Parts: sequence; C-alpha cells; structure tokens
Amino acid sequence: MIRGLHALTRNSAPVFARVDVHEAIRHILAISRSEIERRQVVVQLALNAEPPIVFGDGVQLQQVILNLVVNAIDAMSDIHDRARELKVVTRVVDGTALEVSVRDSGIGIRRDLVQKIFQPFYTTKANGMGMGLAISNSIVKAHKGELHAATLLPYGSQFSFTIPLPDHATP
Repeated sequence: MIRGLHALTRNSAPVFARVDVHEAIRHILAISRSEIERRQVVVQLALNAEPPIVFGDGVQLQQVILNLVVNAIDAMSDIHDRARELKVVTRVVDGTALEVSVRDSGIGIRRDLVQKIFQPFYTTKANGMGMGLAISNSIVKAHKGELHAATLLPYGSQFSFTIPLPDHATP
C-alpha cells in the first residue's frame, strides 16, 4: 500500500489488474479496526456483488474505500443519541458495473454541499485539507466510474462509486 501511495504522489501510471473488491473492503476494515472499535462504530457488510471483480488499480481503489470509511467514521464522532453505524454494500448495477456504497448514521451532508464536496480544497472538517474526496473522485474517474454523495433521511450520508465490470471496461 505504501508503494502505491508513493506512486500516487509521483503521478505514476496506475497498474491495472483484476481486483476483488470484497477482499479490498475487508482489508480496509481490518486496518481500520482499532479506530472503529475506539469510536464504537458498528459495521454491517452486505457484499452482494457477484462477481466482485473489477479491472483497476487495487491500491488506488483501496485508497478510495479507506477515504470513504474514514470520512464516515469521522462524520459519526459527535453522535451520542443513536448508534454509530457504518454499512458497506456492494452490488452489480445493470450487469455492467460494480457499485460500492458506504453509509453512515452521522450528521449527514447539507444538500447544497453535495456537489461542492468533490472540489479540491473544499472541506467541512475543522482540520481537513479538502483533498480526500477530490482525489477519490479523480481515481474513480480514471477507472471510468462515477462517485456520488447523498444525504440520507432521517440522518446520515451515503457515498457510492461505480466501476465498470471487466467485460464493460475500456482500456
């Protein structure tokens, strides 16, 4: 993962190969376990995509998943009146793309900010740099996918991205 992050900062070309997205999600949750436990977050998995394989740069896709998971955990840090729930869901969309959704029971996103949050240097966090979602969006677009954000009712948010399945990916 460190080599991959070095490659990102050096603007190296991504290394595309078959990636098991379920394996990537489990890996990110494993390395985030101590923070999940410290913040008393309940994790729910609904890994329904079959097959869970895309063609992409595994390290970059892990970076996107990690960013979405960390943001979700952060969004729930001030929640004390309800359970802190993080739900990661995968599914195949229209037989052409794999979708990964990260949902939280946090404070949510104001509707007027949903598109702004993907702009570089825009942040809603007191100590944020405003780069995580912008980088994630760039990675997803480089994989011919899309990254979306939505406000959930009565509270929380959902970030989801789609990546074309191998038969539908263009090199």
